Amino acid sequence: MSVSDDIERYINFLRGQCRLSVSVHPQKYIPGLSERLMKFNLHCNDYCLYLKANNCLWADCIGRQHKIIKACRNGSFFGMCHAGVYEFVYPFTSCGEIVGFVSVSGYKIDNAKSESALSRICGKYGLNPADLQKAYQCGLTDAIPDKGFTDTLIMPLCRMLELACVSCTEEIDSLYTRILHYIHLHHTEKITVRDLSEKFYCSVSSISHMFKSTCGCSISDYITKLRMETAKAMLANSDMSILSVALNVGYTDCSYFSNVFKKNCGISPSEHRKQHKG
Repeated sequence: MSVSDDIERYINFLRGQCRLSVSVHPQKYIPGLSERLMKFNLHCNDYCLYLKANNCLWADCIGRQHKIIKACRNGSFFGMCHAGVYEFVYPFTSCGEIVGFVSVSGYKIDNAKSESALSRICGKYGLNPADLQKAYQCGLTDAIPDKGFTDTLIMPLCRMLELACVSCTEEIDSLYTRILHYIHLHHTEKITVRDLSEKFYCSVSSISHMFKSTCGCSISDYITKLRMETAKAMLANSDMSILSVALNVGYTDCSYFSNVFKKNCGISPSEHRKQHKG
């Protein structure tokens, strides 16, 4: 059994048996592991899933991850995100550099700080205050575990993630893996090979050839694969409508999304939800 297998089994244990809303957020592409972590990249509490129905807000959440990495320089911590959610955050490193973090999220504290956060995102994203407050109160829990308890459970996961990075240190910083990480972060947006060539200072033909020869598929096919993995996680862990899921993973046409999903996954989105809804 590989380290990647151990990591996946342990996260499932933390989510299932320990009932912790654990998510993993690599800030660099980790060969052999990043694809498997896609299903664990979402905060699965109902409040965060409600917010992710707003594409701009979700993009903002992803864009703020660099601030979390900065806060991680002093080690693990318990704090509030920009949307008013309290979470435990644990960094994991490679060669002394922070390459990602693990979050244990889904907690609320009714105080002036959280009220200010909710008021701010209502104004910024045009959300209904009553609906947002209801989602906050019903979708989060105030039963916050002791940090010593979460330390005991999450630090081994961080060590396993670091072990997974040890064997691929050089690969993590290659051009190919930097492009892959960018795609992983932005796969729900419109990405073209031209966009990548301009961002990474390579010709379109060079990037296309490198990706095809290394990954075994085209960039567009890889993006579709990532979108389907994200869609499967949303369908299994939320009550979001099929249309909302489609919009969140980059499709404006629900019928087209359903066709792509069935072609790639073998069943329809609704059938996947019935099979995997916990």
